[in-house]
Amino acid sequence: MHAAAVIQHLEHMTEQATHSMKMGLAWAGGAALISLFSYEASRGGGHYVVLWGPVIFGVWRAIKSFEARTKIIKARRDIEASLRQGLV
Repeated sequence: MHAAAVIQHLEHMTEQATHSMKMGLAWAGGAALISLFSYEASRGGGHYVVLWGPVIFGVWRAIKSFEARTKIIKARRDIEASLRQGLV
């Protein structure tokens, strides 16, 4: 695989990781909002729902995606630096 193709693939992977990170934050944020609305609706008495599972999943997904994105960006920078130095 040529260096340009590898860099293009890494760009695509960065976009995927960014999207996954945003989706994780959406899961966590949406579940937190639903939990908050449920709590507010029960203020006069009654039950409310706390969606711990989706919040934890969303945060976990966002963190894992951020870590992956960081590694991908570092790999791309390393390859680009090697190309500038004529090592690849």
